[in-house]
Order: sequence, then C-alpha cells, then structure tokens
Amino acid sequence: MKKKSVIIIITGVATIAICTIAAMYTPPGFGHSVTMVTRDGGISRHPVLLGLNMEKYVILVTGTVIPPYRGGFRIVLEGDPKIEHKIYSSYPPKLHLGMNHFHDFGNDTITNISPLDKFTLAVSIEPRQRIKKESNYELKFYDLKSDNLVLSVPVSFMELDNFNISKKARRPYTEQCEHLTGEMNKSKISSN
Repeated sequence: MKKKSVIIIITGVATIAICTIAAMYTPPGFGHSVTMVTRDGGISRHPVLLGLNMEKYVILVTGTVIPPYRGGFRIVLEGDPKIEHKIYSSYPPKLHLGMNHFHDFGNDTITNISPLDKFTLAVSIEPRQRIKKESNYELKFYDLKSDNLVLSVPVSFMELDNFNISKKARRPYTEQCEHLTGEMNKSKISSN
C-alpha cells in the first residue's frame, strides 16, 4: 500500500515538472493572441512573438466581441515587406443544423457578428523569403461600415530564447485589459 502511494506521488510530481517545463516553451513558428473587439480599437492581451528563419508560421487569434459592437470586420496583415498569408475561421461549421447563431466568414472578412460572440481565427504565414531580421507587423481588424479600427494585434518576428524570456517581454501591456473585465461582466448582467 505504501509503495503504491509513493509511486502516485512521484508520478504526480514528475507530471507537474514536465508540464511546467513544456509550458515555458513556445514553438518559434506558433503564436496565440487573446483579444477583445470593441468600437474604440479593441484589446490584444499581448503581442504575438514569432521566431526567425522559419518556412511557415501559424497565429491563433481567439476573441470576444464586447457590447455594443456588432456587424462585421475585415482582417488585414500590415507591415513591410508584405508577406504571403491566409486566414481561416472555425465558424461557420461545415454542417450547420440551424440551432445556433454563427457569424459568417469569407475573403478575410467576418460578418453577422453580435455582442458577446466569440471567434477563432488561424492565420497561416508562409513568407516567400525567410524572415531573417527582427520586424514588426500588425494584424488589423477594420469595421466594414465605418472602416474604423476595432482591433490590432502586434506581431513581432524576433530571436526567441523561450526559456529565458521574461513575462514582461511576452506580455508588456496586460494592464490595458484590466478595465475591460468589469465592463464585460456588466454587459453580461445587463443582457440577462
């Protein structure tokens, strides 16, 4: 019985150690951004940091639409030099039974989106020439009616040292999001 308990404890500690080390590492060709779309420019919780000299990059953008914004937006990757990219959406699903509301996606544009809707986008970047020096881009979301900016996600290509990079370097402006948590909770309460 004691031997079994020791094995369980050792297994638990080993699992926590392995998961902690794995969480510290981000593949240089992958980035994720948690975002909020608002009428006044939106919030990206942190920039997307990507490594140099890769053949392909993937950025996963997850987001929530903050009331009262509704409508649609087009998505553009801006920066010099221009790089080849494609944007994919998880919605609408291929098989739609009509029981749930989903926004529409096509030609790098999301339409028919409502307050508190969530979206997930994958941006596949395949540069013709490998990116060998530090450079900055922005994934920008423009409202379809007014052409105003409703979200901007900074994308930086840089030399990454995954195990030594500080939290401040990965998320230098998280304080911008703190005020939105209260606003989002108020919106949920008022919509119920």
